[in-house]
Amino acid sequence: MSAAVVEAVVAAQDPEPSPSQSIVRGHLDVLQAAAAAEVAGEDRLVVIIGPAGAGKTSTLTAAVDDLHAHGRPAFGIAPTAKAARVLETETGGVRTPSRSCCMNMPVRAGRDRSGG
Repeated sequence: MSAAVVEAVVAAQDPEPSPSQSIVRGHLDVLQAAAAAEVAGEDRLVVIIGPAGAGKTSTLTAAVDDLHAHGRPAFGIAPTAKAARVLETETGGVRTPSRSCCMNMPVRAGRDRSGG
């Protein structure tokens, strides 16, 4: 993740975190449930990063369910159009930007598709 992204995330936060208190843990482990609570909480921006199979989609599904239960929207960004489709379909309602937005995002921190 680039330094500019980290700075934007930090600047967007309230001084005190305020995670959701109503996350349904279900099959989530403790860390996934905590991450879902942060996503569904009151912070303006929460970033979830993890390797394949870490439970990101399950975590976000719980967060989206909680957000929707409280009448709040969910918006997600993914690094590829394929990942955006998975995010949108498997979480049950996360809105994602157009595929062109995803295609222009960096693939890895500090490196984009043009090699920069």
